[in-house]
Amino acid sequence: MAAGFVALCLVLAAAVGYTVFTVGGVSAIVERMVMLRTPVALGSTEMVGNLYSTLATLRGYLLTGNPQGKADRAAMWRELDATAAEFDKMAERFTNPENKRKWAEAKALLAEFRGAQERAESIAFTPDAYPATKLLTTEAAPRADAMFGALSRMIDEEERLEATPERKRMFKAMADARGNLAAATAQLRMFLLTGDAANKEQFARLWGNFEAAFKILEAGRGTLSSAQKASFESLLKAHGEFAPMPARMFTIRESAQWNAPVHILVSEAAPRALKLLDLLDGPKQSDGTRMGGIKTNQKAMLTQEAGEVRAGISFLTMVQWILLVAGLAAAAVIAFLTSRSIVPPIREMTGAMNKLAGG
Repeated sequence: MAAGFVALCLVLAAAVGYTVFTVGGVSAIVERMVMLRTPVALGSTEMVGNLYSTLATLRGYLLTGNPQGKADRAAMWRELDATAAEFDKMAERFTNPENKRKWAEAKALLAEFRGAQERAESIAFTPDAYPATKLLTTEAAPRADAMFGALSRMIDEEERLEATPERKRMFKAMADARGNLAAATAQLRMFLLTGDAANKEQFARLWGNFEAAFKILEAGRGTLSSAQKASFESLLKAHGEFAPMPARMFTIRESAQWNAPVHILVSEAAPRALKLLDLLDGPKQSDGTRMGGIKTNQKAMLTQEAGEVRAGISFLTMVQWILLVAGLAAAAVIAFLTSRSIVPPIREMTGAMNKLAGG
């Protein structure tokens, strides 16, 4: 009988002990799901959305110049910073070393991504935004103005000189040079504004006409008056400085760097955004979806751990039923053995007492 009670106690202890052990394991998994997997998946989604939003608002600002775009982008970065800070805390509990590596890389890329956006925003709507136009306004235009002014002074001086066939020829060259210079610089400005190849071709033709007139003046400089010679020296100096600049401006305007803020957006900010998406959401698949990033991995582990919780609860339920059946069986056996060990002696004692009472 004592062995039966011991067995019953062992069944009870096993039931309680296994329940505590299993519930503890399930609780740990559920805590990881609630405090890590789900927040990481949600945080990744939020960061991806903010990445897209900062790029969209920056593009809008570069197109419109509306100051509200700058304010909106700053607000989105504040949200992104807060999410990244929380994400960084959760990353310390990552169970997958690859996810830790990806997040470390993502943090560095976020700083670079932000810096690229700030550079693009800071130079937008400034002279540095269009390098070719800046070269025109700061270097080429002053020299073109100097040439135009020198030619105008030479023409004004020519009016006071005696007209001869040679001087008429020089006068025409001065007028041709000034007219073609003005038209050429106008076409240069148009090309820098529109990028239309027709304007470039027109500039080349007009500049060729200017050069032809300039050579006539250079060849006949001996016929110039002293005042005209001084103006011609100014023309000669400005011409030498201006001549190589159109080619530089054409090269810049025809390159990807002609619009500096957009170039920074396309060549620096956008590639880093795509790399961040690869790290957070995973590389893009052939069907357009993304797989393999931190978010995808956390969702997969969330699904896996949810299955483990369901399996643990199902197995615990089955074990509890088994232990219940075992406990009931043990109780029945104990009750049967107890009745067999107690009832016969009592019956014998009752019979003996009845005999004594009957004498």
